[in-house]
Amino acid sequence: MTLSIINALEIALSADKQGHWDEAHNIISGLKDPLAYEIHAYLHRKEGDLDNALFWYGRAGISPFNRPLATEYLELESKLYHYIMASDLTDNSTGDPSVIDKLLEQIDDADTVIADGAYDGEPTYNKFKETKL
Repeated sequence: MTLSIINALEIALSADKQGHWDEAHNIISGLKDPLAYEIHAYLHRKEGDLDNALFWYGRAGISPFNRPLATEYLELESKLYHYIMASDLTDNSTGDPSVIDKLLEQIDDADTVIADGAYDGEPTYNKFKETKL
């Protein structure tokens, strides 16, 4: 997911939250991304157009949401804000902890850091403490 798609999804959800369904729908309609399809389904469900919502849930590859709209909105918001902020692809000869500085340079702020087990160790923990994300 590119930053421009993330920004568009954020603007669409914000517009919906402020009661601007048409604006949210116009933004979402032009995006080709599974989370955009999910938000599209939510918007049609909120509108009461369940057939259209079912189409978009299917396009997103998920089962239709059957709990309150407010709960669905919170789940969508949660999915949006848990995206990848930094990445690096290393070969087998590069130790993952050796690229931690490069990864941290890509992050402005984070409440939570999730990484694979290769980063599990005291040097990595100390680097996060020094950085104070």
